[in-house]
Amino acid sequence: MDYFFSLLLAFLVGILSGFQFIAGKYTKSPFRAARTFFGLAYLTIRGAIASIAFVILYATSGIRNWLPMWALITGASAEILLRTKIFVLEKQSPSGVSEEVMLGPLNLLVFFQGFFLDAIKERLSIIITGDRMNMLRKYLPQELTFEQFYDRVDRNLGALEDQSQEERTRSDLESLKQEYGEVRRAASQDTDVDGIYKEKLGYKLLQLGNQKFKLLVDEPPHTG
Repeated sequence: MDYFFSLLLAFLVGILSGFQFIAGKYTKSPFRAARTFFGLAYLTIRGAIASIAFVILYATSGIRNWLPMWALITGASAEILLRTKIFVLEKQSPSGVSEEVMLGPLNLLVFFQGFFLDAIKERLSIIITGDRMNMLRKYLPQELTFEQFYDRVDRNLGALEDQSQEERTRSDLESLKQEYGEVRRAASQDTDVDGIYKEKLGYKLLQLGNQKFKLLVDEPPHTG
Protein backbone atom coordinates (compact mmCIF):
# COMPACT_ATOMS: atom_id res chain seq x y z
CA MET A 1 0.00 0.00 0.00
CA ASP A 2 2.82 2.38 0.89
CA TYR A 3 4.43 1.63 -2.46
CA PHE A 4 1.44 2.70 -4.58
CA PHE A 5 0.77 5.74 -2.38
CA SER A 6 4.41 6.77 -2.68
CA LEU A 7 4.36 6.19 -6.43
CA LEU A 8 1.36 8.51 -6.67
CA LEU A 9 3.11 11.02 -4.42
CA ALA A 10 6.17 11.07 -6.69
CA PHE A 11 3.86 11.55 -9.67
CA LEU A 12 2.17 14.53 -7.98
CA VAL A 13 5.53 16.10 -7.09
CA GLY A 14 6.52 15.84 -10.75
CA ILE A 15 3.24 17.46 -11.80
CA LEU A 16 3.79 20.25 -9.27
CA SER A 17 7.27 20.92 -10.67
CA GLY A 18 5.84 21.04 -14.18
CA PHE A 19 3.02 23.36 -13.15
CA GLN A 20 5.51 25.67 -11.45
CA PHE A 21 7.31 26.01 -14.78
CA ILE A 22 4.03 26.69 -16.66
CA ALA A 23 3.00 29.26 -14.05
CA GLY A 24 6.32 31.04 -14.52
CA LYS A 25 5.71 31.32 -18.26
CA TYR A 26 1.99 32.14 -18.21
CA THR A 27 1.62 34.26 -15.10
CA LYS A 28 -1.78 35.67 -16.09
CA SER A 29 -3.47 32.36 -16.96
CA PRO A 30 -1.46 29.47 -15.43
CA PHE A 31 -4.45 27.23 -14.74
CA ARG A 32 -5.96 27.78 -18.17
CA ALA A 33 -2.60 27.03 -19.75
CA ALA A 34 -2.27 23.85 -17.70
CA ARG A 35 -5.78 22.70 -18.72
CA THR A 36 -5.03 22.80 -22.45
CA PHE A 37 -4.33 19.46 -24.17
CA PHE A 38 -0.60 20.14 -24.40
CA GLY A 39 -0.53 21.50 -20.85
CA LEU A 40 -2.05 18.29 -19.48
CA ALA A 41 0.27 16.19 -21.64
CA TYR A 42 3.29 18.11 -20.37
CA LEU A 43 2.25 17.72 -16.73
CA THR A 44 1.57 14.01 -17.23
CA ILE A 45 5.02 13.43 -18.69
CA ARG A 46 6.67 15.40 -15.88
CA GLY A 47 4.78 13.30 -13.36
CA ALA A 48 5.75 10.10 -15.18
CA ILE A 49 9.45 11.07 -15.09
CA ALA A 50 9.32 11.48 -11.30
CA SER A 51 7.41 8.18 -10.93
CA ILE A 52 9.92 6.29 -13.06
CA ALA A 53 12.75 7.70 -10.97
CA PHE A 54 11.02 6.40 -7.82
CA VAL A 55 10.45 2.96 -9.37
CA ILE A 56 14.14 2.73 -10.30
CA LEU A 57 15.17 3.74 -6.78
CA TYR A 58 12.80 1.20 -5.23
CA ALA A 59 13.97 -1.62 -7.51
CA THR A 60 17.72 -1.01 -7.14
CA SER A 61 18.27 0.29 -3.61
CA GLY A 62 16.39 -2.17 -1.45
CA ILE A 63 14.65 0.68 0.39
CA ARG A 64 11.36 -0.48 1.91
CA ASN A 65 10.80 1.98 4.77
CA TRP A 66 9.79 5.64 4.76
CA LEU A 67 8.63 5.31 1.15
CA PRO A 68 6.58 8.56 1.10
CA MET A 69 9.66 10.49 2.19
CA TRP A 70 11.73 8.83 -0.54
CA ALA A 71 8.99 9.62 -3.04
CA LEU A 72 9.25 13.31 -2.17
CA ILE A 73 13.04 13.20 -2.39
CA THR A 74 12.92 11.34 -5.70
CA GLY A 75 10.35 13.70 -7.20
CA ALA A 76 12.48 16.72 -6.27
CA SER A 77 15.75 15.02 -7.26
CA ALA A 78 14.43 14.12 -10.71
CA GLU A 79 14.35 17.85 -11.50
CA ILE A 80 17.95 18.23 -10.31
CA LEU A 81 19.13 15.22 -12.34
CA LEU A 82 17.46 16.57 -15.46
CA ARG A 83 19.46 19.76 -15.07
CA THR A 84 22.87 18.14 -14.55
CA LYS A 85 25.54 18.45 -17.27
CA ILE A 86 28.75 16.63 -18.05
CA PHE A 87 31.86 17.84 -19.84
CA VAL A 88 32.06 16.51 -23.43
CA LEU A 89 34.81 18.41 -25.20
CA GLU A 90 36.59 21.74 -25.49
CA LYS A 91 36.49 23.81 -28.66
CA GLN A 92 37.82 27.13 -29.93
CA SER A 93 35.34 29.93 -30.50
CA PRO A 94 35.72 32.22 -33.57
CA SER A 95 37.40 34.77 -31.29
CA GLY A 96 40.00 32.18 -30.23
CA VAL A 97 38.65 31.64 -26.72
CA SER A 98 38.39 28.06 -25.44
CA GLU A 99 34.83 26.98 -24.68
CA GLU A 100 33.68 23.87 -22.85
CA VAL A 101 30.86 21.90 -24.43
CA MET A 102 28.52 20.55 -21.73
CA LEU A 103 25.69 18.15 -22.48
CA GLY A 104 23.14 16.44 -20.32
CA PRO A 105 19.44 15.69 -19.89
CA LEU A 106 18.79 19.44 -19.73
CA ASN A 107 19.40 19.69 -23.48
CA LEU A 108 16.57 17.25 -24.07
CA LEU A 109 14.48 18.93 -21.37
CA VAL A 110 14.86 22.35 -23.03
CA PHE A 111 13.69 20.95 -26.38
CA PHE A 112 10.86 19.04 -24.71
CA GLN A 113 9.66 22.07 -22.72
CA GLY A 114 10.03 24.39 -25.70
CA PHE A 115 7.85 22.14 -27.86
CA PHE A 116 5.08 21.89 -25.29
CA LEU A 117 5.21 25.54 -24.22
CA ASP A 118 4.92 26.71 -27.83
CA ALA A 119 1.94 24.40 -28.32
CA ILE A 120 0.35 25.61 -25.06
CA LYS A 121 0.86 29.24 -26.12
CA GLU A 122 -0.86 28.64 -29.45
CA ARG A 123 -3.80 26.82 -27.87
CA LEU A 124 -4.14 29.39 -25.07
CA SER A 125 -4.18 32.18 -27.63
CA ILE A 126 -7.09 30.49 -29.43
CA ILE A 127 -9.00 30.05 -26.15
CA ILE A 128 -8.45 33.67 -25.07
CA THR A 129 -9.47 34.97 -28.50
CA GLY A 130 -12.66 32.91 -28.35
CA ASP A 131 -13.43 34.19 -24.85
CA ARG A 132 -12.91 37.77 -25.97
CA MET A 133 -15.23 37.29 -28.95
CA ASN A 134 -17.89 35.90 -26.60
CA MET A 135 -17.45 38.88 -24.26
CA LEU A 136 -17.82 41.31 -27.15
CA ARG A 137 -20.93 39.57 -28.47
CA LYS A 138 -22.48 39.54 -24.99
CA TYR A 139 -21.67 43.05 -23.72
CA LEU A 140 -21.04 45.27 -26.76
CA PRO A 141 -24.09 47.59 -27.08
CA GLN A 142 -25.42 46.95 -30.58
CA GLU A 143 -27.88 49.85 -30.43
CA LEU A 144 -25.16 52.50 -30.03
CA THR A 145 -22.99 54.16 -32.64
CA PHE A 146 -19.24 54.23 -32.06
CA GLU A 147 -19.37 57.82 -30.81
CA GLN A 148 -22.19 57.00 -28.37
CA PHE A 149 -20.30 53.97 -27.13
CA TYR A 150 -17.13 56.05 -26.80
CA ASP A 151 -18.98 58.67 -24.74
CA ARG A 152 -20.35 55.98 -22.40
CA VAL A 153 -16.91 54.49 -21.83
CA ASP A 154 -15.42 57.96 -21.37
CA ARG A 155 -17.95 58.69 -18.61
CA ASN A 156 -17.18 55.38 -16.91
CA LEU A 157 -13.40 55.78 -16.95
CA GLY A 158 -13.51 57.63 -13.65
CA ALA A 159 -14.53 54.34 -12.00
CA LEU A 160 -11.02 52.96 -12.52
CA GLU A 161 -9.15 53.09 -9.24
CA ASP A 162 -5.73 53.36 -10.88
CA GLN A 163 -5.41 56.97 -12.09
CA SER A 164 -2.39 56.24 -14.32
CA GLN A 165 -4.35 53.41 -15.96
CA GLU A 166 -7.29 55.76 -16.46
CA GLU A 167 -5.05 58.33 -18.15
CA ARG A 168 -3.39 55.72 -20.42
CA THR A 169 -6.75 54.27 -21.40
CA ARG A 170 -8.22 57.69 -22.10
CA SER A 171 -5.23 58.55 -24.29
CA ASP A 172 -5.58 55.29 -26.23
CA LEU A 173 -9.29 55.85 -26.76
CA GLU A 174 -8.77 59.43 -27.94
CA SER A 175 -6.30 58.14 -30.55
CA LEU A 176 -8.83 55.51 -31.62
CA LYS A 177 -11.57 58.15 -31.92
CA GLN A 178 -9.32 60.31 -34.10
CA GLU A 179 -8.56 57.31 -36.30
CA TYR A 180 -12.28 56.53 -36.51
CA GLY A 181 -13.00 60.06 -37.72
CA GLU A 182 -10.40 59.83 -40.47
CA VAL A 183 -11.62 56.42 -41.65
CA ARG A 184 -15.25 57.51 -41.45
CA ARG A 185 -14.65 60.44 -43.77
CA ALA A 186 -12.83 58.28 -46.33
CA ALA A 187 -15.03 55.18 -46.18
CA SER A 188 -17.95 54.39 -48.46
CA GLN A 189 -21.50 54.29 -47.10
CA ASP A 190 -21.54 50.48 -47.32
CA THR A 191 -18.68 50.10 -44.85
CA ASP A 192 -19.73 49.41 -41.26
CA VAL A 193 -17.15 51.74 -39.75
CA ASP A 194 -19.09 52.06 -36.51
CA GLY A 195 -19.24 48.29 -36.01
CA ILE A 196 -15.56 47.87 -36.77
CA TYR A 197 -14.43 50.60 -34.38
CA LYS A 198 -16.81 49.55 -31.62
CA GLU A 199 -15.09 46.15 -31.71
CA LYS A 200 -11.66 47.80 -31.73
CA LEU A 201 -12.64 49.87 -28.71
CA GLY A 202 -13.97 46.73 -27.01
CA TYR A 203 -10.72 44.85 -27.63
CA LYS A 204 -8.71 47.67 -26.09
CA LEU A 205 -10.90 47.56 -23.00
CA LEU A 206 -10.60 43.78 -22.74
CA GLN A 207 -6.86 44.21 -22.27
CA LEU A 208 -7.71 45.70 -18.87
CA GLY A 209 -9.40 42.46 -17.81
CA ASN A 210 -12.96 41.14 -17.98
CA GLN A 211 -14.20 42.86 -14.82
CA LYS A 212 -12.96 46.30 -15.85
CA PHE A 213 -14.29 45.73 -19.37
CA LYS A 214 -17.81 45.11 -18.02
CA LEU A 215 -17.49 48.09 -15.68
CA LEU A 216 -16.59 50.42 -18.55
CA VAL A 217 -19.13 49.25 -21.13
CA ASP A 218 -22.15 49.11 -18.78
CA GLU A 219 -24.54 52.03 -18.90
CA PRO A 220 -23.89 54.24 -15.87
CA PRO A 221 -26.78 54.41 -13.39
CA HIS A 222 -29.08 57.40 -13.72
CA THR A 223 -29.06 59.83 -10.81
CA GLY A 224 -31.64 62.29 -9.67
